[in-house]
Amino acid sequence: MATTTTKSIILSIRDSKEKDKRVVYYTRDFGLRDAVAIGTKKIASKQRGRLELGVITALTVAKGKRSDKITTSFPFFYPKQIRN
Repeated sequence: MATTTTKSIILSIRDSKEKDKRVVYYTRDFGLRDAVAIGTKKIASKQRGRLELGVITALTVAKGKRSDKITTSFPFFYPKQIRN
């Protein structure tokens, strides 16, 4: 699988299946994209707090057959509403 890492802003998050989330994000390099974050609704997930609405983050996305998959994220900026 080919992976790409790019700086992006999270625009929308929807539930997908039992333990996954579908994330819509915008990047300067690729424009408006969407991907699935596998297992982010699990309590022990490391991605759980990093993928929130409005967060500016560096996403590593792997190309899949049906949809792209978010493998890692490193947040740069959290909006004030999320922190408090």
